[in-house]
Amino acid sequence: MKIKYIVFSLVAGLLLLGTASGFLYQRNKTYQHENRRLIILNDSILSENIELKNALQQKRSSAAIGRNFKMGERK
Repeated sequence: MKIKYIVFSLVAGLLLLGTASGFLYQRNKTYQHENRRLIILNDSILSENIELKNALQQKRSSAAIGRNFKMGERK
């Protein structure tokens, strides 16, 4: 009788551990997928920010060149 109780407890424990492992594995895969999606989104935003910064710098430098050219014409 005591052996049946021990075997039943071990089987129940293994079943519980297997279920917990499966659940945690699934959650881990879900978080990995979400993390990849967020990394790609972050890279896209950083790329767009770099492009906007470069466009703004080009606009400022071309405006400065235009001002210098106009000032040269007045002399």
